[in-house]
Amino acid sequence: MTPASATDGRFRIHFVCTGNLCRSPTAEIAFRKLLPVALGAAASRFDVSSAGTHAPLGEMMDPESLRALSDHGLVDGDVHEFHSRPITAEMIRRADLVLTATRSHRRAVVQARPEALARTFTVLEFARLVGSVDRTSFPIDPLDRFRAGVVAARDRRGTIPAVPKAADDIHDRRGRTPAAHDEALVTIHNALLQILGVLALWEQPGVPPLVAAAGGAGDGSRPQPVADPSTHRLNRRVLRRSAQPSLIRSQKGV
Repeated sequence: MTPASATDGRFRIHFVCTGNLCRSPTAEIAFRKLLPVALGAAASRFDVSSAGTHAPLGEMMDPESLRALSDHGLVDGDVHEFHSRPITAEMIRRADLVLTATRSHRRAVVQARPEALARTFTVLEFARLVGSVDRTSFPIDPLDRFRAGVVAARDRRGTIPAVPKAADDIHDRRGRTPAAHDEALVTIHNALLQILGVLALWEQPGVPPLVAAAGGAGDGSRPQPVADPSTHRLNRRVLRRSAQPSLIRSQKGV
């Protein structure tokens, strides 16, 4: 079934992990922050959200993951307070692109909606696949580029050098040290930068302040906090979430 955006002029991206408390909200919030920088006004044509295969409804984001985003300048007033939600088959049906934390999350999404296989990848897998394509081969219009990127990534599966399976997984940091949450943020952020470099034609002049704050120089080094984290306080208004129960029950563990 064709996603709704094929006719309504929007592109919907869902990030998925287990509890929708660490990895997927980190990716959602970081991508929301990066999109306007990369696309300008065209960012308003994208809907970015997240959910979990076994997520509770309405819990706050893990405080260490939120702290990492805030320390690194990736939270501002229009992010609001995050609350978790379970993913549903309807969310998957409407998504143009589903990016998961691990291969097991990808499997759970596809088990719920088998037709979503062609547009469901782990975050690291999708970055690797689109990064192997000549970006000049894509259309100029941002939505058309992202749609073409999904098709190209699908077609590149199995055609480029394989990587160890674990290389496509971002493991859970819940309950771990602050440094582990920082590391997860850097991994996610760098993957998002690679995706936007190809699909948004984002030419970065040197290392922009946002990149320096959130991911260092792209060399995997531990990022440094911004000078004044208080400028990135969350607006305490609650982001309203769907109360639909999850239809995914297949995945076990984290």
